[in-house]
Amino acid sequence: MKLNMMLAALCFIGAYESAMAMDKRDAYLKFKVNKELQIVGHKAKQMELFAKPEEFTGKIITEVIPLSPEDKDALKNGFQNAFVLKKKQKVEYTLEDMRYVAAIQRKKDSFSVKVKEASTVKR
Repeated sequence: MKLNMMLAALCFIGAYESAMAMDKRDAYLKFKVNKELQIVGHKAKQMELFAKPEEFTGKIITEVIPLSPEDKDALKNGFQNAFVLKKKQKVEYTLEDMRYVAAIQRKKDSFSVKVKEASTVKR
């Protein structure tokens, strides 16, 4: 009986830890961005954020976070390519020792940008 309870507890702990790890993988920050690259909407799921998404509203997405000049150019090129090619563009950038991927997709009169954590930057 005790063995069955211990096995059940271990199964529960394993399932819980697996679910928590899956939630981290599913974490994201999503923006709706107009043609002028101003953030007009947002949605987040379990993502550690640099600032509250509400603080981004109305601001130009490439100016919201402190990006390196190279990352800023890559993000601008991602928007341009998404607009011209009408295909999702993935752009990697680094912020505070973390690597992120922004998936930029053109919508009719706007863009959808979904940001997910990629990995820790090794120094």
